[in-house]
Amino acid sequence: MTATRRLVPSHAVLAGLPADLARASSRPARVAIGWPDDPYARPAEALLMPRLLAILADFAVPAVIRTRSPLILRDLVALARLARAAGVRVSFRIVTLDDVRVAARLARAGIDVDAALLRAIGGRLDAAIGRARIAPEAPRQLGLNIAV
Repeated sequence: MTATRRLVPSHAVLAGLPADLARASSRPARVAIGWPDDPYARPAEALLMPRLLAILADFAVPAVIRTRSPLILRDLVALARLARAAGVRVSFRIVTLDDVRVAARLARAGIDVDAALLRAIGGRLDAAIGRARIAPEAPRQLGLNIAV
């Protein structure tokens, strides 16, 4: 396995990816998606994400995804499958209370969410979201069982 490989979803990448991953010598230890661009920012790339996640799960290749878009929830089933098969971490920026809800849904589905994000949800960073502060009991209110 090689080091982390960066992927930008495209039809060409998805067409050749299964064959590339079938060769053990070209299988990356981890795939980074969202560097430099958010894969959910452009509709054409966002539509390809479920297929990309399925391919990575089929070949048990862990992934790290960076996004600012709540559209990631559309792929929750594919993300959960990849989390079970190989592991997936989502780096998600909290700006609004809706972002906290997105992060909570990801975590409840068994998807690894950045530790800094979980500390913010738990109130341990005294994080402010708009004008609302996140209370220490917020994880339980959102249905999370987080020990940070």
